[in-house]
Amino acid sequence: MTTLYIVRHGQSVANLEERFAGRSDFPLTDLGRRQAACDAAYLKEHVKLDAVYASDLSRAWETGMIIARAQNLMPIADKGLREIWAGLWESKKFSELEAEFPESYTLWKENIGRAACDGGESIEQVRSRVWAAVTAIVKKHPGGHIGIASHGAAIRSLEAEIRGLAPDEMKDYPWVGNASIT
Repeated sequence: MTTLYIVRHGQSVANLEERFAGRSDFPLTDLGRRQAACDAAYLKEHVKLDAVYASDLSRAWETGMIIARAQNLMPIADKGLREIWAGLWESKKFSELEAEFPESYTLWKENIGRAACDGGESIEQVRSRVWAAVTAIVKKHPGGHIGIASHGAAIRSLEAEIRGLAPDEMKDYPWVGNASIT
């Protein structure tokens, strides 16, 4: 059986500024780097990873790099692990989303499995994309221990797929925090 260690990137500038990052390439903060270093130390102490994959967006890539280096590995970039393409929501503050997109942003907060970013991806599209990427990774490493550094909506979508949650059940499954390991 292949075991996945799924890590959400550490705190980013977008998290600090309360922005919907999407695919905008916000870097990690100093705290985010320290969080990633803690993840790396924890994983090194508890498991020998065979490979580390990461979204190519800098906040997840740097998190993956820190984890991989601790295990003498180089991360492998995978665009399938990217965060949701947020379209018109990209980089906007959450307060701006409430004002500019009240219906779609309310749906995001209340029933995320049915939500889509205006001009961007739906959660169902993210779920399908991330599932395809992770399935391909697992096929490359049968029986392995694999680290994956990704993003909040991508991870929540993946967890919903793994747990067999219907779109309307996703709202009941919690977000993972920055630098969390699943």
